[in-house]
Amino acid sequence: MVNRALCFGLTYPTGEGGSPIPGCDVDARNMGALARTMGIADVSVVTDSAAPVTRDQILDGLRDMVAQAQPGDTLLFSYAGHGSQREDSSGKEADGLNEVLCAADGVVTDDEIRGILAGLPEGAQLVISVDSCSNGSIADLDVGGDEIAGTVVCISASQDDQYSLGGTNGGAFTNALVSVLGANPGISWIDAVQRIDEADQYDTQRPVLTSNRTETLMRPAFTLERSEAPAAAEVMLDEDHEEANDDPAGDAETAATDDLAMDIASLDVTTDSDLLNAGTADSEVFV
Repeated sequence: MVNRALCFGLTYPTGEGGSPIPGCDVDARNMGALARTMGIADVSVVTDSAAPVTRDQILDGLRDMVAQAQPGDTLLFSYAGHGSQREDSSGKEADGLNEVLCAADGVVTDDEIRGILAGLPEGAQLVISVDSCSNGSIADLDVGGDEIAGTVVCISASQDDQYSLGGTNGGAFTNALVSVLGANPGISWIDAVQRIDEADQYDTQRPVLTSNRTETLMRPAFTLERSEAPAAAEVMLDEDHEEANDDPAGDAETAATDDLAMDIASLDVTTDSDLLNAGTADSEVFV
């Protein structure tokens, strides 16, 4: 059994792929630390601090994880950076738009991600975490997933028509996710997203939770033996980084999230003020 995590954090320091957004590298490191806390030993963190991150790096990284997966494996793929939408010419998207991740040399589409997920073997679980704008349905699990033999859970920072907010310590969503999962061993995905929604102090974004196996969302988010890593809320918050994660195009069309996506706003959220993360208090809305 091989448990692996691949965490991308793009800050676009050269402006290739989008305007600079320092802070997403912090998200990637925090997600890597969370993965280790959750019992994943093989963790890779990829940032663009030394060289731009390309779309092939993102696609090949995900493709390699899925291709090598075996029954019983737990995989984590996370992305923090620019997200956007592009016109869909296939007719498969109800809103006429594809969701995309923004690399230095182009975009990674939801269709490409969904195509890779089709290779996940039965008995393997892949968790996808995305902290970027307009990417609520980036894995396209809201349109069914019968051809995916394994289990995929996708948790996104905001709905397809929303911005994702951040601050000097990284994304509001990622900070809340790391805090909630780190502080609550055995919490289910449903309960975790309710708490994330409450911990994220911004009413302008709502996390989205989807899976091709909806029963999985009622089970513990991670079932591996936890390590003795630092508490999630204390992990690697870098004061030197600034806001994240707006839409680089600036003109992404507004779209309603599919009814099958998990709209946390409709759930009965229990307030837990202890989970509020003050590290993003200086965040701004990106337009």
